Amino acid sequence: MKPASDIPCVAFEGDRCIATGDLRDVARAAKRTLDRRKDASVLVFDGMTGGPIDLDFRGTVEDVLARLPDMADTPGIGNGWHSNQAAPRLHCADWSTRQDAPTRTRTGSGTRRK
Repeated sequence: MKPASDIPCVAFEGDRCIATGDLRDVARAAKRTLDRRKDASVLVFDGMTGGPIDLDFRGTVEDVLARLPDMADTPGIGNGWHSNQAAPRLHCADWSTRQDAPTRTRTGSGTRRK
């Protein structure tokens, strides 16, 4: 697993990107934004998986950095599949073999479900 400093992250305030880089730099920039603007809403995402990262922004910048999650032990953060790996299989229902599958009947000019 990668250490926290190697995981790319991105932070947004609304629809504006405010920081990219490793988690420590992104958390630092996000906290500074929140300190400058009390009405700001900041979201931090894992740059590899796109999943959200929940950070506790209470206290000082040093407090926030001390509470950062260990990226190697956090499921879904920094340990997602990569483009050189096979994508996870999506199990889609095969309606043609299901007994409760909707059937269509032709009536008049339109198609209607039974």
